[in-house]
Amino acid sequence: MAHVLIYFLILGRLTTSVVWAQESTVAVDSLYQMILEEEGSVYDKKQMKAFQERVKKAIEIYRERIHTQAGDAETHHRLAKLYLVLNTVNDRQRAKRAIETAIQLDSSNVAYQLTLGKLLLSQMFWYNGNAHYEKVIEAFPDDLQAMAEARYWVGYYALQGFLAYQDRLVMGNQEFSEADRLGAIVSFKKSIAADPNFRDPYYHLGLVYLESDEPDSLVYYAGQLIQRYPDDAHAFLFCGLGYQSLGDELKAFEFYTTALNMLSTEEREVIESIEYILTEAERDILSGDGLVDLDHFWRQKDPLLLTAFNESQMDHYRRVAYANLRFSRLLRGIPGWQTDQGKTHIKFGPYFSRSVYERRETWHYGDFRIHFRSGADLDAWYFDGEELGEALVSLKAGYWPDHGQAHFQKQPPTFHDPYRDQKYSMPYQISAFPMKDSVRLEVAYAIPATKVDITQSAKIEDGLFLFDAQWDSVFQQVEKTYVFDFETQNTPEGLFWISQHELVLPVDTYQVIAEVGDYKAGAIGTFRMVKEVAPLDTVLTMSDPLLASRIHVLKPYPDSRDDLSIVQNPLRTFRQSEFLHLYFEVYRLERDVFGHTHYDVSYRVGWPQKEEVDASLFLALEKPNAQLLIKESDLAPEGFRDYQVRYVLPEQSHLIQKRDKNETETEVTVNYEGDRENEFIFLNIDLHQVPVGIHQLVVTVHHAGQRISRDVFFRVVE
Repeated sequence: MAHVLIYFLILGRLTTSVVWAQESTVAVDSLYQMILEEEGSVYDKKQMKAFQERVKKAIEIYRERIHTQAGDAETHHRLAKLYLVLNTVNDRQRAKRAIETAIQLDSSNVAYQLTLGKLLLSQMFWYNGNAHYEKVIEAFPDDLQAMAEARYWVGYYALQGFLAYQDRLVMGNQEFSEADRLGAIVSFKKSIAADPNFRDPYYHLGLVYLESDEPDSLVYYAGQLIQRYPDDAHAFLFCGLGYQSLGDELKAFEFYTTALNMLSTEEREVIESIEYILTEAERDILSGDGLVDLDHFWRQKDPLLLTAFNESQMDHYRRVAYANLRFSRLLRGIPGWQTDQGKTHIKFGPYFSRSVYERRETWHYGDFRIHFRSGADLDAWYFDGEELGEALVSLKAGYWPDHGQAHFQKQPPTFHDPYRDQKYSMPYQISAFPMKDSVRLEVAYAIPATKVDITQSAKIEDGLFLFDAQWDSVFQQVEKTYVFDFETQNTPEGLFWISQHELVLPVDTYQVIAEVGDYKAGAIGTFRMVKEVAPLDTVLTMSDPLLASRIHVLKPYPDSRDDLSIVQNPLRTFRQSEFLHLYFEVYRLERDVFGHTHYDVSYRVGWPQKEEVDASLFLALEKPNAQLLIKESDLAPEGFRDYQVRYVLPEQSHLIQKRDKNETETEVTVNYEGDRENEFIFLNIDLHQVPVGIHQLVVTVHHAGQRISRDVFFRVVE
């Protein structure tokens, strides 16, 4: 009875094995192909664990098959490739035994020889791997596809040598670097000649030329690939990279746009991903679904709105394209954007310099640096100091471990402004005049004559752009204009052309941006500011005071703003021999029983405190981020606060009297009477006796027990 029981137990196990083997034979081939296709595309830890379980299941099936088909070389070959997918030290040893068995069973199979070469590279035996590929080239001269792949890996080996010497200016390195560079070029060209349909050598031949400061050759070979594969989006992407490196931003924009339109939804999300370049503040304003509007995000990063493309967005595409070209882990099928070095390049751009110590590498970015360490493969580099053991090794080698992952996370992303050296800050003035359901914005900015070509035939691009608080476009106007069409203002700093705009907009907070481009002169004037506009209140309200260099009355006793021609003074600078002209509006005046309004306006000019003055309001024509320092000489001398000012009131129908008889007071109060709820007021200030320096003009309206004040700063020069 016991023998019978043992028999049935053995029979049951055999039956289970047979069923398992049959099921495995049906499923394992598709599972194997799926694993090879997914390798390098799984990054989430949970997904990675499930992926590795599928790999182990396939290995188990093939190992089971070997017990019954020990002489099947292809089974050993597939086992070797699956072990390489797991890529641990032990799995690489198992892969070595499996591929050596496959070659013993069928030494004439070139695919097995190529896999052995990949294994040697994965084991960091780069020299041995390269030598093996040379043997493959010699042994299989008639197999053009194998020749192309082997020559490609020989070129890739030389490329790594060339790149390893880049930026490492040690005596003798230039000679080695040049030898590897030429070797890579020759091997990649031979790979293309053997199999023109093999894409990889095109890409990396282009990389060699790009790193050799020959981006035109990258464009050429990317173009060759496009001719052969017109649906290859990555070829268009790399062609755009080449044009951008040549300085042809418009051509690069065309190729990047074409590439993005050709990509699948998943691929496009990778290229357009801003995960690594979001600041903490930008992460805080993510919408509820965790998404960022890409148009809004890039719009606020655009360094020059005058152009048809966004240079910051293009620079991001360039970084992603370069990361995939330079930092992809080809042995594992991992794209460059997913590697630690690729992420760093995307977030911060090219490093300023690079230093290497044994198997550690440091990228220097001016005021911070990022450390990397070599991983299991020679093309695997990780942030240094992520674990305690790694941190101790880093400290022993003289590196601070937080210069790896921690620095990557805490440092804000950097963007390159290609026009930085051409830009200067334009003085500007923006005054808001509330209306019933909207606001009238009067915008003016000063363009220095020294920054534009003033020949009769020359035109400049004058652009004004407004966005709301969410960076939706509200207004955009770009005109090619002769500077002679503008009003002028003469100051000690020179002649300025004044560009003025008047807009009626809904009440909101606006990003106001102006850009003036004269590409012949190589200069770009700009300013950017946020203007918050309040709605018209139900109580006494006042507009921003507007400084003007000239106010012309178009008819006696003007009735509205339209009866005045105002030349604004965005420089806020006046000579002592000139008049300061001031314009403002008052709203929500109450009428008495006779339909009249009564209100007083006080004007006071005096020295401001230093901390009150916003230096950016005054002349700052060097760099956009330059800080204009307020000198002590611009403010009141010690012990000298008050002085006499002469106020000159023009003829206005609602002007009743100047309450102070003395016209040269520091402060005067004027009584007005009208019959309208909203009034406009203007006056002149004689600056003849006003000292040189920066002054504050305070305007205060008193009406029906209510009081409201606005102030404005201006500068007086000799």
